[in-house]
Amino acid sequence: AIRKAIKMANTKDIIVLAGKGHEQYQEIKGKREPFDEALIVNEIIEEMENEILEKRDEYAKNRHNTEIHQ
Repeated sequence: AIRKAIKMANTKDIIVLAGKGHEQYQEIKGKREPFDEALIVNEIIEEMENEILEKRDEYAKNRHNTEIHQ
């Protein structure tokens, strides 16, 4: 859900993560699993930045190849 909210957001949108906050775990079926919202958000943003850089590099490569063949 966090990933979807971030990917759907526009430049001026605000995303509110209300819930766990200070707790560093999430309890699932009575078992505590490590969970840090800040870490999750940072990982998602880093993935998105890498995707953008890959697309930029691919675009530049394709543009360069097109210019060579003209």
